[in-house]
Amino acid sequence: MIKTCRERLVDEVGKKIKREADAAADSMARRQQQLLGPAGALNRITPCSACKLLRRRCAQECPFSPYFSPHEPQKFASVHKVFGASNVSKMLMEVQESQRADATNSLVYEANIRLRDPVYGCMGIISSLQQQVQALEAELTACLGKREEEYGDGELNSSTLIEIACARDHYGVDQSGSHAFM
Repeated sequence: MIKTCRERLVDEVGKKIKREADAAADSMARRQQQLLGPAGALNRITPCSACKLLRRRCAQECPFSPYFSPHEPQKFASVHKVFGASNVSKMLMEVQESQRADATNSLVYEANIRLRDPVYGCMGIISSLQQQVQALEAELTACLGKREEEYGDGELNSSTLIEIACARDHYGVDQSGSHAFM
């Protein structure tokens, strides 16, 4: 069969379109490979907050990227300000990989508290909570003593505890957290 000039022209145009489509597909595949990397994990087009703050390139094996999102830069900023990037990296490497996220959350919490209370840090909060527990234990002892005076030496049951709680709510709590009887 002899192809007409028009058929040859249509074949050539079709082949040219196919080559251009293949080239575009190859180009997209190369871009996707660059974005996803060889293992399929996202490449760091946007560096993690640690690398962004430290002004360095975020590598695939960056120790900070799984724990310090680029969307929450204040987390690494506070941790870096209190502990330093090198120390944070060392601490994270000493912890088992399964516990690193929890360790990171703990470091962020401790850093934020230390920035709020540079002298006592977490110990200031712990001390405050211990004082509250002691005050509540003293109040409970006083309530139980008052209960014994009013109701005798009977067995302490849930209804008695409810009465004590209702009486406590009736008297109220002032702003400092201590209970004031009116």
